[in-house]
Amino acid sequence: MATGITSPQKPRRRVFANTLFSVLSKSQSALFSYISLRMLLSAMSIEEYGFYNLLFQAALQNVSLLFQLGFPTFIVRFIPEYYTQAKYKIIARIIRILTLTQLGLASVLVLIVFFFAEPLGNLLRFPGNAADLRIYSIGALAYLISENYRTILSSLFRLQAVFVVNLIYNSVRLLVIFLVTQYAFSLMGVVVAEVSLLTGGMILFMISYRRIMQPLTEQDRHEHEPIKWKRYLRYTGLCYLNEVGVLLVSGLDLFFVAGLLGTAAVGLYGLANRILILVNGVMPSMLLRSLIEPFFYSEFGSAEKKSLESGFSMLTKLISFVTFPTAIWLSLMSRPVIVHLFEAKYDDAAGILALFAFYLVLIDFRLPLGLVMLTAERIDLLIYTKVVGVFKILAALWLVPQGHILTMAWITLSSTLLEILLMYLFMYRSAGVRGDWIGFLRLALNGAASALIFLPMRGLFEGTIGVLLSIPVVGLIFLGTCHLNKAFSKRERDWLNAKLKYPVWVF
Repeated sequence: MATGITSPQKPRRRVFANTLFSVLSKSQSALFSYISLRMLLSAMSIEEYGFYNLLFQAALQNVSLLFQLGFPTFIVRFIPEYYTQAKYKIIARIIRILTLTQLGLASVLVLIVFFFAEPLGNLLRFPGNAADLRIYSIGALAYLISENYRTILSSLFRLQAVFVVNLIYNSVRLLVIFLVTQYAFSLMGVVVAEVSLLTGGMILFMISYRRIMQPLTEQDRHEHEPIKWKRYLRYTGLCYLNEVGVLLVSGLDLFFVAGLLGTAAVGLYGLANRILILVNGVMPSMLLRSLIEPFFYSEFGSAEKKSLESGFSMLTKLISFVTFPTAIWLSLMSRPVIVHLFEAKYDDAAGILALFAFYLVLIDFRLPLGLVMLTAERIDLLIYTKVVGVFKILAALWLVPQGHILTMAWITLSSTLLEILLMYLFMYRSAGVRGDWIGFLRLALNGAASALIFLPMRGLFEGTIGVLLSIPVVGLIFLGTCHLNKAFSKRERDWLNAKLKYPVWVF
């Protein structure tokens, strides 16, 4: 039997290796993003940063989802099946078809922006930026293709390749951003630099894919077989509708703020949103998601009520065990965080960030709720919960022009809470699964007690060092309250300690 690149790793070793490289990739991306963000904030005005953030954060990661048509979801779900069967030729055929389709759709996006750049700029209250929008559209095309290939490499269990490409991309990007902001700054220069970097990243992903797949397809001796498009497209279509719903609930804030409140407001709101994304990106639930999902399915995926209920309660409390103290710290220290860790001229965004801290708690409920619903094979119910997106759009159009920038943050918080409640209701109705809300209430009370204890001393933590020191202080206070008021049952503590090398879980 062939060895080396053509031989899949053993499952346990493969899971460990890919989890390690997933964590490393996300961690280094967060670090590089933070450093480059500080450079951009120092060089740009609030209005310029608002426009930049709207393009390279909100539009790339949210609106581009509309043109992906669920392809990444399709790749994650079905490509590993063929990979484990060593059917590499059919993988290559599927990827070729998806890539050509994506190129066609992305080209439509580019043409739309090229022809309607001026009215789009006026609509978003950024007149005079038509040239930037046109150049940006090319970067959006590169981003779409890059995301497909990044997902493909992950589905082929080649997260080491993803890590290497991300490391090269982020290193070069950091150098380019430094040169542009220090020696030849202009908004157009930043846009051109980002688009060039996105294009370079796309090329690196494509080269990595070809180097991995070519030897695999050459050794494949399976007979030609038809692609099961009917099965695949039905699943992908449902998931895509759910993703569009998530976009309606969570992804349009900056566009509403830009269109209804103007350039300065979108800069402030954009920074608070960006900080939230950076913090959420280093949460264990995000870093270890590639491990959490298969582990949940293997340990609790029997679809039996008792097993699902146990898994849901355990995962919900474990995630909250981290997000609660994080939200407390981010909310109470929002102004020092912005002033000392980012840029002082954005201190008016502190109130938005303080609210977003609680949004961090809410969005982490999506993972355990979604896992239970997917185990019960009720994607349709996940789609129904996104009806709250309609509520959010109507509320934003009605209330934001009459209110303040904080109004948009309150609307986002309220609509997300409504979505979570609907998800829980549908989970209970379809699978009969309840949560351990007594345990969760104990965690909430511990969080409230920790906030009250830390509140009188937060003035002691000034400057960059002080802000950083406040993180372990809040964490230790929260651990102390959780040790006194235990949220996990004895059975859960025993189960967790059996999985750990040492019996340290006493909470």
